[in-house]
Amino acid sequence: MGRQVGVKCVRGLIPHSECRRCARDPLHPCMWTPQLLESLRAENQPISDDEFTPTRLIDCPRKAQLKISQDWYIDVDKMWPATRGTLMHARFETLPRAPGMLGEIREIRLEATVQTKYGPQVVKGKSDLIVVVDVDDSDVGVQVVSDTGAVMRVKVVDYKSKGEVGHDLTSADRRHQMQVNIYAWLVTKALPVALARPELTVEVVELEIFYAGMNRPRRFSSAGPLKTDGKIISRRDGTHEELTLEPIHQLTVQEVEEWVVRHVEEVIEAREFLPPPLEGAAAEICQWCPVRQQCEQLAREGV
Repeated sequence: MGRQVGVKCVRGLIPHSECRRCARDPLHPCMWTPQLLESLRAENQPISDDEFTPTRLIDCPRKAQLKISQDWYIDVDKMWPATRGTLMHARFETLPRAPGMLGEIREIRLEATVQTKYGPQVVKGKSDLIVVVDVDDSDVGVQVVSDTGAVMRVKVVDYKSKGEVGHDLTSADRRHQMQVNIYAWLVTKALPVALARPELTVEVVELEIFYAGMNRPRRFSSAGPLKTDGKIISRRDGTHEELTLEPIHQLTVQEVEEWVVRHVEEVIEAREFLPPPLEGAAAEICQWCPVRQQCEQLAREGV
């Protein structure tokens, strides 16, 4: 059974015990504080590597299995973007509620069961923000549309931290689009139970991805294309090129569920038969992989 055994830093491969000792030295050679280093360790992660979550399902199944079967070190030089995103998410949780909204549901953990060829499997996820757009419910003085219960219409929002938002970012990352679609599927399937309102019907009417760049924000919506400033044309009068931002592609509940079932089965199959390494555009995420060295070594050996 593999596990996270330490960190990779300027000193090389260091076990956790030595990393903790080193971090107490005020002149330790890395730029991480002891508290931030501690947040990287596996025992402080909220989700285990063998759970089915939107993040896991859009990730590499080979990576997930290697993290379970191989000892590995966390590369601190490559962990700052993810850590920065975690810190930024903590701030987003404290944002005031927007006026004019019926309600906001933040950081609620949802789970739904899917039927696979390996039996029922539980998928878990935590959407950053669910905005209640409108409700047909006598409890709030609005018309009830059916005898079976109320209908709540919501928008599902996902926040992403990004080092720099460039003028070439005119469409949301395809993996991020799939991720927010899975959150929307979970909201539809599981939010009524989480709210103790099993008779409630939830409809997701919009998806939104917000990129919090270090230089500028950028937002994408499934409601349609958005416009924003691009490259500057004239500094004298402050005019810019106009960029058109592509809308998020919102899938149907059935389409998402079929995708989820297929990828849950792929993760399960990877536990028995290790899939090949990612190739092409999909392999862009390999640069952040903590088991990349083991992956490439096994690939050279034909595993």
